[in-house]
Amino acid sequence: MKKHFLKLSLIFLIATTSLLGQETKLDWENPEVFGINKLPPHAYFIPFQNKESALSFDNSVSDRYQLLNGYWDFKFLNNPDDTPEGFYTLEYDISAWDSIPVPSNWQMEGHGIPIYANISMPFETNPPFVPHEGNETGLYRHSFNIDTSWSQDKIILAFDGVQSAFYLWVNGMKVGYSEGSMTTAEFNVSPYIKAGENTLALQVIRWSDGSYLENQDFWRLSGVYRDVYLYRKPKTNFNDFQVVTDLDDNYSDATLSLNIQLEDASATYEGSVQFLLLDEAGQEILNETSAFEQANIRVNFPVQNPKKWTAETPNLYTLVMNLKADNGSLESIAKKIGFRKVEIKNGQVLINGVAPLFKGVNRHEFDPYKGRALDEASMIRDVKMMKQYNFNAVRTSHYPNQTRWYELCDEYGLYVMDEANLESHDLWMNYNRSPVKYPEWKDA
Repeated sequence: MKKHFLKLSLIFLIATTSLLGQETKLDWENPEVFGINKLPPHAYFIPFQNKESALSFDNSVSDRYQLLNGYWDFKFLNNPDDTPEGFYTLEYDISAWDSIPVPSNWQMEGHGIPIYANISMPFETNPPFVPHEGNETGLYRHSFNIDTSWSQDKIILAFDGVQSAFYLWVNGMKVGYSEGSMTTAEFNVSPYIKAGENTLALQVIRWSDGSYLENQDFWRLSGVYRDVYLYRKPKTNFNDFQVVTDLDDNYSDATLSLNIQLEDASATYEGSVQFLLLDEAGQEILNETSAFEQANIRVNFPVQNPKKWTAETPNLYTLVMNLKADNGSLESIAKKIGFRKVEIKNGQVLINGVAPLFKGVNRHEFDPYKGRALDEASMIRDVKMMKQYNFNAVRTSHYPNQTRWYELCDEYGLYVMDEANLESHDLWMNYNRSPVKYPEWKDA
């Protein structure tokens, strides 16, 4: 009887321990957690105050935008368990910390070790767990000022690239968490920010469960390696949009289709959107206004015989969307768009009805001195070199690139094979344990 009771007690203890282990999983070792308090993804755009400023295509002209790049306070740690308690509070003394440029990879700035790996993981494979010892961690602090004119608006804090997982605090208050190293992470920081001086803090962790899905053939680097910025949005604003430029069966005339998602904090949805289409000389091809009474706007506009976009003839038009209310312009967006039709017929890719000869190249976002923190000048050198040597296509091996890269490909004329940030060589080649087989990885 005593032995039977002991066995039952042991089983109960094991089951309880297992349940407690599940409850106390670390976010960065839990495949079901890859974002906390993070905004849903959407089309990339920076809002401007009116259509005139939007047409500058210069973010610094927007009074809705504030770039936070520069030198930040930085503390390097050998593992996340060494993170000091309360480093994110305003009272914590950081006078002995180093400084580091943002954007950058800390391994390229004298901290930690860069690692090159292809198929095998750079640590013992045991998903979703990663090593704690040797899991380099960077602590960041940065102060910035917010003008009083921002106080009535929704304020978004955006990180275009942080590898591989990070926690965010603003003014000592925990805001959220993010994984997904190659795409933008955005947070609504309005509840945490005040007019005047503010301080943000980050804990960036090199390896996370997300590393099993980011097992690309490249140098493994860490840190805040793309732009960080704030932007503000009025109560009624553009939340997301989709642009489709379709050609008719003769590849002559086009239909410009727009699907726009608005956000209105008051839920009244009263106003209009002005749509402008300008040719390369700045002449108006289209000027239409649509009133709205709900969150979603779908419109279609005929465009007679526009100049077509191909890699050899990268003709672009300028689309302006101007959100208006009775008291004037609320928000404006400008985007360069091209008219082209991509089809597959009888196994053949056609661009505007013509079968192109693709002459492509693989490209990593990498610089021998800056790592993955590329500036625009470096991207322009790459795209010009590709065109100089008669390439007309590029593969973003093996992850989404900076937004500016896609804009340059549109401008100079390059077809893009755009890869998702999803590669798990080690698990399916060496262990036959592809994450797609396990339901807990599904959402990630």
